[in-house]
Amino acid sequence: MTTVRLLLAVLLAAPPLAATLSTPRAVTAGAPWQATLTVHRGAKPFTGAAPALTFRNGLTRRTVTAARTARKGTYSARVTLPFTGTWKAEARAGGKRITLRSVSVGAAAPVPSILPTADAFPICGGERDFLPQYATALDGDSVWVACRRSAEFGRVEAATGGLRALLPAGSQPPQSIAAGGGAIWSVSRGPWLTRLDTATGQVTTIGLGGESSYVWFAAGYVWAADDTRSRLIRIDPATRHTVAEMQVGDGTAAFVSDGTHAWALNHRDATLDRIDLATSAVTRLGRLPGEAPERMALFAGSLWITGRGTDLLRVDPATGAVQATVEIGAGGVDVAAAGGRIWVAAANAGDDRSGLPVLEHLYAVDPATTTIAETLAPTGRLVVDGVATDGTTLWIADVVGGRLYRLRRG
Repeated sequence: MTTVRLLLAVLLAAPPLAATLSTPRAVTAGAPWQATLTVHRGAKPFTGAAPALTFRNGLTRRTVTAARTARKGTYSARVTLPFTGTWKAEARAGGKRITLRSVSVGAAAPVPSILPTADAFPICGGERDFLPQYATALDGDSVWVACRRSAEFGRVEAATGGLRALLPAGSQPPQSIAAGGGAIWSVSRGPWLTRLDTATGQVTTIGLGGESSYVWFAAGYVWAADDTRSRLIRIDPATRHTVAEMQVGDGTAAFVSDGTHAWALNHRDATLDRIDLATSAVTRLGRLPGEAPERMALFAGSLWITGRGTDLLRVDPATGAVQATVEIGAGGVDVAAAGGRIWVAAANAGDDRSGLPVLEHLYAVDPATTTIAETLAPTGRLVVDGVATDGTTLWIADVVGGRLYRLRRG
């Protein structure tokens, strides 16, 4: 017992682990840099397992394992911090957490815009094998982006275009996202709906019963398209329970609502359905022209519809009748209303046939005359992975090129 007590006394008397973090003079958002960590216990260098470095800013966390250097007790790590601000730092060594000095991260140089009159901001990029759709959503003063490749949700400050958070999306990398009810909702061609609590960063999953590629938030509910059963699922965001399932057309790919009714556009059979929100009753309005109409906006008392092999159609929301057709070339990629105009992204013939959402022209259509009032052409390759609008500003997310474009009108 005497020996054990003596050993405990020695351990208790041992000085605690201490560490010092060295960084470059300037650390820039999104740029890698070399961190040097020196760990010691009193005068002796720490020679245990390689420490882990963790950096935190709000709900965003980045952790790297440091590697030993030739000098005992000294470790190095390559670190990239994705956005500006002050990042709290800590090391975990010898089973202990050691608080380090904070790291101040400065802004990167502005990125050039390849879309005339639009601002461009860096976001997650590099997507190659899979092209997310509805990859952006507005939530108050924030723009959210689906970062599928890193399985994260990115939050951008709408006023400045600055990235402010990157939050884990759980086990389901996001494809389609929607914002509402204090959460970001996402699906990923599977039977699960993911919910991110925007206040806490907590992620939960909800079973859908069938594979879903699209999700929307409208009229106070979450709506998910069940591709396997051609059903539209209505979910209460508070209880996260399904309150109704509606039989709709094949391949629901767009959904809008005016608070009394909702409309579902089904791209495989080119049909349009109207839903009574009070009863969840579905009325088939008919079949639309075009190869695969799959995007829709509600503005100026009309539905504006486009898609692959489909011009811009102005459709009566009560009857489904086509009121006007605007020639936009091979077909449309997406459509939204901003600044009193209808903005439709159009692809070239080759990309339209392949189903690739690559922008050739961005047209602004005057709803009063149903004619093109403005045409913008990108100066490089711009992939339209999603659009969002607050009525005056149009946002276009390109998670292939890693850019978020902001176009202000009105």
